[in-house]
Amino acid sequence: MYKELVEIKTADGDTIRLNCETSVVKRCLGVNYYFDCAKCKHQSIGDETGTVFDCNNYVEVEAAQRTRGGHYKIYCPWYQQEDKK
Repeated sequence: MYKELVEIKTADGDTIRLNCETSVVKRCLGVNYYFDCAKCKHQSIGDETGTVFDCNNYVEVEAAQRTRGGHYKIYCPWYQQEDKK
């Protein structure tokens, strides 16, 4: 489920407000991604692939707290779902 303006404490000790998905969108090598590039309004390149590696606006934000399984929680501060019509 999509949520707006959720406060996340980052690994750097800062607190940031961003939009995210409440459940994992993608898991890859012990990393959980809580955003979906394919649905993001701000994705600027490679829209057909929907991966973080093709977006010029992607900025990785790592949460200070990991999952119970020890996986990293990754967010993107630019993530905003496109308006549903």
